[in-house]
Parts: sequence; structure tokens; C-alpha cells
Amino acid sequence: MMDSCYQLNPLQRQGTSQSQRTLPSLLPSYISIDERDIADLICFADNYGKLLAYYNDRNQLDGDWQDFIKFDLSTILAKLAKTDAQAIQDGYQKAEENLRQALTWSNYKTLFDLIFDVFLKIEAINAPTILNTPIKDNLDQEIEGSLKYQLQKFLAYEKGARQLSGNMGSPFEVRTTQLTQQFSLSWIVQSEGMSEITNWQEYYQQIQANIGIYGNFINSGTDEDQIAQSIDYSFPFVEAIFNKVYETYLRLIDQAKVYLQESLNNYPNHKAHNTLLLAFFHLFAYIQAELNKLTKKHLDFYFRQVLQLQKKSAQPDSVYLLVQLAKNQTDGHLIKAGTELK
Repeated sequence: MMDSCYQLNPLQRQGTSQSQRTLPSLLPSYISIDERDIADLICFADNYGKLLAYYNDRNQLDGDWQDFIKFDLSTILAKLAKTDAQAIQDGYQKAEENLRQALTWSNYKTLFDLIFDVFLKIEAINAPTILNTPIKDNLDQEIEGSLKYQLQKFLAYEKGARQLSGNMGSPFEVRTTQLTQQFSLSWIVQSEGMSEITNWQEYYQQIQANIGIYGNFINSGTDEDQIAQSIDYSFPFVEAIFNKVYETYLRLIDQAKVYLQESLNNYPNHKAHNTLLLAFFHLFAYIQAELNKLTKKHLDFYFRQVLQLQKKSAQPDSVYLLVQLAKNQTDGHLIKAGTELK
């Protein structure tokens, strides 16, 4: 009978330890009363500054308090680090779905607006206070290496869409004010053989409309068919710009998360009022830590005082062993009591 017993016992399990059986929702660290980090607090202060009226030395209403906060390096990095990049991606995908359902200039314009918003968000980082910092170096490399060429193509595509849609009787209405706003000079692509351009409006005017990406579908059917064919033909070119700019924005967000802590600890050029605010947030972290201990205290009170549970004494781990003979063993094998196992 021993020779024919080759079937493994089916009741084999890895087992679990006592710590593995703990419900995560019962741990005090599962949720905190105040889960904000210092980046959240900086963003809160920046938004709160919009609600505080500022009165000048003549006791006249003169804007709000946000200007005291938003230009600090740590504020710029905190806002960038807390950017909801997924919301940008979701918004683009939704706009793309709407465009696929109806290939119209109106829906295409929404897609252009979303892409241009990403360019604006990147340009918003380029404030004077980030000079001589790692994030400035990275931003300049991204603009010089790719972004300024992507923006140049994007503006050429926008002008092409505006020109073509006007010819088809469906004007491509764009946010002209934002398109022609002042970008920093690092975004300008200087043309060889031409004098250097030092004005953004002049540069924008010199960009030529690109209608080539929209194909040649004139007189190929009704106006609606021509518009749909033009948009469908050009979409891969426009989508390629979004993908490159969005990937760059993601890299800048990741870099901001790293550089934020460096700006809090080692940046020497904070204004005095910003330094005091950041020092307050640092001290506030100790209060947060004490506040977040309340969860554990509440659990201890509930288990010990309300439920009257008593701790059991510690028990050593135990295990059930199933021992099986090797196939080449025919005479059995004696395992003595007290045999130690690894």
C-alpha cells in the first residue's frame, strides 16, 4: 500500500499569520482627521488669499492678498505638484468622444481650447521667482527641446482651421485674446536669415496658417461632409501635439514633487512674509500629528471602555504539519517527538 501512495494530500494551504488577518479599516492609520500635507496647506492659503480684500495705505480697496503668496517658489511648486493631471486627460478624452460623434468645427474648437490650456499651464510656471532653480532649468530644457516647436505647429494648425472653417461658412471661433497673449521669449522659434523677433505679438502674426493637414476635400460633397473629412484627416496631427505636451506636463509635475521639499528646506530667497507662513505650516504639522492620534484614542476607548474587551495573552504561532514519504522510501521513516524543523 505504501508503494502505491503517490497522491499529494489536497489539504495544503500557505496559511496566514495573525497580522495578515487584521482588517485595514480597523487600523488607526487607515484614515486621518487631517490628511493634508504642506503642499495642500500652501494651495489652501493661495486660494484663501483670493477671498481677503487688500486695502492700501490710503485705505482703498486694492485687490486681494493672493499676490503675497502665489509668486513664492514653494507656492508655484506646490500648485504644480497638486495638479490633477488625470482630470486633463479625462477632459481631453471626453472632448475627443464628442468630436467623434459629431465632426464639427464647434467640437474641434473645444479640443483646441483644451490643448492650448496645457500650454498656458506650463507658461504659468515660468515666473521670475523660479530663476536659478532646478525647475527653471528643466522647464527651459523642455521648451527649447520640444515645446516651442509644438506650440508653433499648434498655432499654425489653429490658423489653418480658422481660415478653412471661414471658407466653409462655419467660423472656427477661438480665444483670440489668449492665443495672442504674451508668452516668454523662450517660446519663440527664431527663423534663419531673419532679424531676431523680441515681441510675442509680432511672432504670432508671422506664423503662417497650415491648411495642409486638413486635406483637400473641397467639392467632395456637402459642406457637412467636407468639414467632417477635413477634421478627421487632421485629427492625428492635433492629437500628436496633445500627447507630447501632456507627457511634458506630467514630467514637470513629478519634478515639482521632488523640488518642493528642497525649496522648503534650502531655498534662501523666500520673502519674509512667505518665510513666516511656511514656518507656521511647519509648526502646524505637530498639531496635525496630535490631532490625528484621536482616531487611535477613539478606537481604544470603544474597545476597552464601551465593549469592555480585554487583551488576551500572547500566544506563540502554531502550525499543522502533513508529512509525506519520499517516493523512493519503502520502509517508512521514524520522526521522533521533539524533532526541530526549519
